[in-house]
Amino acid sequence: TSPLAHDSIPQLIHPIPNPSHPVPTRCSTSSPKPKPNKINRKSRTKNQSTFPNVAP
Repeated sequence: TSPLAHDSIPQLIHPIPNPSHPVPTRCSTSSPKPKPNKINRKSRTKNQSTFPNVAP
C-alpha cells in the first residue's frame, strides 16, 4: 500500500513537491482567498438578482 499511496499522492499534489512546506503556504493563501471570493460572489448574486428583475 506504500507504493500505491505514494503514486496517488504525487498526482493529487502535483504542484506540491514538498507537502511539508508548500502545504502551509498554500493553506494560508487559500484562506484569505475564499474570504474575498465570498464577498465577490455575494456582490455577483445581488447583480444577478437585479438583472433577472429588469429582464422579465
